[in-house]
Parts: sequence; structure tokens; C-alpha cells
Amino acid sequence: RIEPLLYPILRRDLVNQGSRLCVAVGEKLVDFNPAFRLLLTTRNPQPDVPPEASALITEVNFTITRAGLASQLLTKVIQHERPELEERKIQ
Repeated sequence: RIEPLLYPILRRDLVNQGSRLCVAVGEKLVDFNPAFRLLLTTRNPQPDVPPEASALITEVNFTITRAGLASQLLTKVIQHERPELEERKIQ
């Protein structure tokens, strides 16, 4: 679960305050640095990320094996290059 307080930061809902860029965190305006990165970690291998948050974040699974990664990449290539094969696999 991602705290609602973080959504303005994730969406980069920025406000100009003169020459400063600010973001609303709760009821306060906080200076925003364009180089800011937010990293969230979990030990949960399958975190439940709501759809509205999935569109705003990049999820990286560091527990994947080399064989698992190769399988995922092959699946993506087949989906892109030969979508009819993927359709047959689903049926």
C-alpha cells in the first residue's frame, strides 16, 4: 500500500512559488528538487500495488533468477514480434 500523502510527489504536482518549485506534502508546501528520487522497498515478493499507483511508479523485482529473466524477456519479444503465437498459447 502506498500512503496517499506520497501521491502528489509521485505525480509531481508542482506549484511555482516565485522562482521555486514546490510540492504539497500534507498541508505544507515543500521545496522540490528535480533530482529527487523516491525508492520504496519491501520484502513482500508480490506487493499489492493499486492501479493508480502502478501508473506512477516503476516496480523492480530484484529476486528474479537469470532463467526467470530470460523467460520474461522471451515472452515480451514474442508478444511484440509474433502476437499470434501468444494468442495461440492463451487459447
